[in-house]
Amino acid sequence: MNKILVSFCFLLLVGKATAQNRFAVVKYNKIDVPAVLGEFPFVENTTKDALVDYFEKKGYKSKSNKGYTIFSGVRVEELGNVTLDLYLMFDRKSRQEKDKAVVTLLMSKGYENFASDTSDPVLIADAKKYLEKLIETVAAYDLELKITEQESIFKKASNKMTDLVNDGEKLVKRKKEIEADIVKNTNEQSNQKTEQEKQSQILNNLKQKRKIAATTKSGN
Repeated sequence: MNKILVSFCFLLLVGKATAQNRFAVVKYNKIDVPAVLGEFPFVENTTKDALVDYFEKKGYKSKSNKGYTIFSGVRVEELGNVTLDLYLMFDRKSRQEKDKAVVTLLMSKGYENFASDTSDPVLIADAKKYLEKLIETVAAYDLELKITEQESIFKKASNKMTDLVNDGEKLVKRKKEIEADIVKNTNEQSNQKTEQEKQSQILNNLKQKRKIAATTKSGN
């Protein structure tokens, strides 16, 4: 039941993102160029790191230019399996929506010959769907980040629990030692009281003898 609910929620999320993916004209090198914009329900840095990791694992190295992360000579089935240079820019959606990112995608067939909705309508449509699919990639990456973070938190909590258990064991040991010392001290007090009384009696006897001796001497 939980898995079905999670899947349903994810489909709603993707469906919402689909409506946000659109064709646009943006500035690159101070020139208007065609682009596809996609909205991702993750923070900017996570989205960027996830997609850079995704393409690098496919063997494509990235370089930066004019705020874009560029992957050259990319071939992916979702974009028609043609060789493309992909230009990706990652921005926070807005100040109010810091937990969402907008990805700007430029696709060049070489020499900054960017695909547009008039020259390559099929490619543009495929690019919108491709950005939708990449949400799953970012979601998986984000999940791994959360798992790693939670593992660290759990490890700290476990270490703290271990320390407390060890401290508890030491306290129990100290308690037993203190209880033993209390018993020992009580016994020693009892023995010492007996000794004190004994010595007090001896002292009283001696004083009595002195008194008797003094009385006898004065009578003579």
